[in-house]
Amino acid sequence: MTFVKKLVVFPTDPLLSYLKKGEIKNRYFNPGNYFDEIHIIDLSPRKLTLMEKRRAACLAGDKKLVIHFFKSTSKLDIFFIRNKILAEVKKINPSCIRAQGIFHECYLATFVSKKLNISLIISIHGNYTHHKYLVMLKEDFFRGCLQWLFIFLFLKKIVKQTNEFIYVYKQAFGTTAAFNINKKHQHLIYNKVFFKQIKTEKRNEKFTLLYVGNFFKVKNQKFLIDVVEPLDVKLIFIGKGNNRANLIEYVHKKNLDNKITFIEAVPNEDLPKYYSQADCFVSGTYIQEIAIPVLEAMSCGLPIIHRKPYSDENKDFLFNFMYLVNFDEQSFREAILKFKENPLLVKKYSQKSLTAIEKVNGEKMEEKERKVYKTLLEHK
Repeated sequence: MTFVKKLVVFPTDPLLSYLKKGEIKNRYFNPGNYFDEIHIIDLSPRKLTLMEKRRAACLAGDKKLVIHFFKSTSKLDIFFIRNKILAEVKKINPSCIRAQGIFHECYLATFVSKKLNISLIISIHGNYTHHKYLVMLKEDFFRGCLQWLFIFLFLKKIVKQTNEFIYVYKQAFGTTAAFNINKKHQHLIYNKVFFKQIKTEKRNEKFTLLYVGNFFKVKNQKFLIDVVEPLDVKLIFIGKGNNRANLIEYVHKKNLDNKITFIEAVPNEDLPKYYSQADCFVSGTYIQEIAIPVLEAMSCGLPIIHRKPYSDENKDFLFNFMYLVNFDEQSFREAILKFKENPLLVKKYSQKSLTAIEKVNGEKMEEKERKVYKTLLEHK
């Protein structure tokens, strides 16, 4: 009898969110088509339509995707539906379990993994021991307190139950730094990006800056608006998020509508066109991270103007390929003007981006992730 490799995934967000943000990527949950079946535990306000399911099918690559829907309108629902999810996963009988993130989805994955004695892999998408304080200060004090409480109550149990840890950039190791985890079970695997540079005959008429990402206060897009206000440049924002409407209103009040453009969402396959038509990617985020859009911009040969990391301690090597700027408006303006007035500087940092992404391109990261699964299953 042929052994069927099955993976159960607890994603960070409902699949509906991935679809709305255009973040549906081929083989996203099935690197190298390693598994025969991908089973997604979808905590969502509603079921996907047939058309939405077809769009999501590529998440499993060429293999079978099964979506297990559990109605959820609050993070607290996990305590009321966990036994139903446990029964569902028991019927699936997976080879292993994957959780993205360390909060509600990871709590459920850990609960199921322990009850059924199934191997668990978690991916950590930030330094949450630091991030919770940023959320408290910049975003939502109550939400930040909940994150702190969750980490205090559950992180130790999650770490104890987890077999393999995937970190999507170097700073993310800080989340579990307090625990004595064997390094052979810790894997640095950047988010998988498969974009290629597109040659465009004509860029925008004005020097164009691009920012792609969710609109949250910790991402600090308001800072970029203030930076470009006195400059003769164009700034394009692409993304969704709960602070988007506030920023649009802020731009309108400052009478900057002709200079700053907001695009709500772009399908993942269409993003390279926007990257390739811009001159530079800019980021002034409070979070010390290597976000997916930064990797995408690098893949398209876009120079990266980024705020300097807080310190050189545990600094990700990819920052060495960016133009790093002090965290103040004047320093950012001076950096932007340098690029605007010097095409050779644009060319230099465009090449730096392409050199950097070659070290962590999607094919290499996908193979690393596949090997983590393969090694885990072979040693069960």
